[in-house]
Amino acid sequence: MFKAIFKFSEGLILGAIGGYVAGLLLAPKTGKELRAEISEHSEQLYEQASQKFDDLADATAYKMHDVRSKAANTVHDIQSRAADAVHDVQSKTSHAVQDLQSRSEQLIHKASSSVRDTKKLIADKLDAAMTKAANSLTDDNDIIGG
Repeated sequence: MFKAIFKFSEGLILGAIGGYVAGLLLAPKTGKELRAEISEHSEQLYEQASQKFDDLADATAYKMHDVRSKAANTVHDIQSRAADAVHDVQSKTSHAVQDLQSRSEQLIHKASSSVRDTKKLIADKLDAAMTKAANSLTDDNDIIGG
């Protein structure tokens, strides 16, 4: 974009100089008057061209500063959003891990309780079977011995 503006300004200035010189050369004046007028207007055109280039340089510097500032703000905004997203993911992950730990502990407790209850039930049934077998043997001995 800067190149296009520069080319346009360059063409505009060169066209103005060419038109002015052609006008001076075609105007009916003496050589001395013509040289003096060309010299005076050349200095004026040089001053105007210098001023335009200075203005263009200032405008470009301002735009560059503005673009850099906006870019810095955009980068800062993106970094802030990324940090917020990372924090959000970490928080959700932490909550998920805690929830899994809690559920695992509950399942382990439930399984342990179930194993204890089953063990007690088996032990009770074995005791009952042993008592019944012992009673049966005692009854058989009484019948045989008796």
